[in-house]
Amino acid sequence: DGEIAVSVRDISDRKRAEATLRESESMFRALAETSASMIFIMNTEGRFLYTNPSFQLITGYSELELSRMTFSDIINPDQNNGASPAPMLNYEDRGAFREIIGIATRSNTEKWVDISVTKVNFNATPAFIGSALDITERKRAEEEIAESEVRFRTIFDFFPYAISLSDIETGKFISVNNQFCKLTKYRPEDVVGRSSSELG
Repeated sequence: DGEIAVSVRDISDRKRAEATLRESESMFRALAETSASMIFIMNTEGRFLYTNPSFQLITGYSELELSRMTFSDIINPDQNNGASPAPMLNYEDRGAFREIIGIATRSNTEKWVDISVTKVNFNATPAFIGSALDITERKRAEEEIAESEVRFRTIFDFFPYAISLSDIETGKFISVNNQFCKLTKYRPEDVVGRSSSELG
């Protein structure tokens, strides 16, 4: 009589792993699609494999356009002293690579982003996953403050009358201008951090 061989293999662990993977992918997509941060995945050559809606909105490029581009295509060398994304792509540490860089949007608008990138495996292939926060307004505010400080310092130093700035509580000098030094014969380093009584 013929014999029938039956082989039974328990695949419940594999099914659970596949379900867990699908759940993780679903959670990642839900988070990325609704995040205000720019989230992206790129291969080791810097070509975009995924970009979220915020990335597309801030750069002005569509998902299809970005899928044909590399990170080098959006980096603005004028804002980064000619720097390239090479250090980021060559980053081997499992920790996050973080940098503030300038990018150029589709309309050639300059923006600044605070970017963090981590090396991962994507579809069993080495890749980079990253997030970036648009800090353009903060960067502009910092530049305006720096420019204002330069203007103040120029006026302060070359004002024709002696001027000094002192701490209200301690009475110690914080800064003195050139005319103050000419009149008192003190150098700025001899005055700053001391009070009038200490100078005698």
